[in-house]
Amino acid sequence: MTLSIYLLAAIAALGTINALEGPNICTRQETYTVTVRISEQKPYTVRENTWCFSFPPRCSKYKVVFKTIFKEQELKKQRPVEECCKGFTETNDGDRCIPICSKDCIHGTCIAPDVCKCESGYGGPLCNYKCPPGKWGKSCVNGLHVVKMELLVNPI
Repeated sequence: MTLSIYLLAAIAALGTINALEGPNICTRQETYTVTVRISEQKPYTVRENTWCFSFPPRCSKYKVVFKTIFKEQELKKQRPVEECCKGFTETNDGDRCIPICSKDCIHGTCIAPDVCKCESGYGGPLCNYKCPPGKWGKSCVNGLHVVKMELLVNPI
């Protein structure tokens, strides 16, 4: 009874292996080697003595018999392996893929490989430039647009 509980716990623990989820996951084929034991029938000759009409009255008779032998053989197999696509890396938990920026986004977040999204008030490729008030983004072009409305009076 106790052994079966340990076996169930071990099987449950194996089933909780982290797998990658979400976008930016690529699959590649991995080659691996498995050693298997195969049986083979090996023929060999056996000499038997039988009665015959010669002197001495014993004659040799040969027959082929088979013996089972076991060999180990290596087989190459392939299996699909999930990994993060180029430009992405696994999180510390190993459950999803996040983008990699080769240089840190100083005042922003890496949203795609080598692409930073800047916080409000910062710009530049690495979000390391201070933008004028109300502007942000790569070239400090994002911000509130003020549209001037003019009253046009059409003479009738």
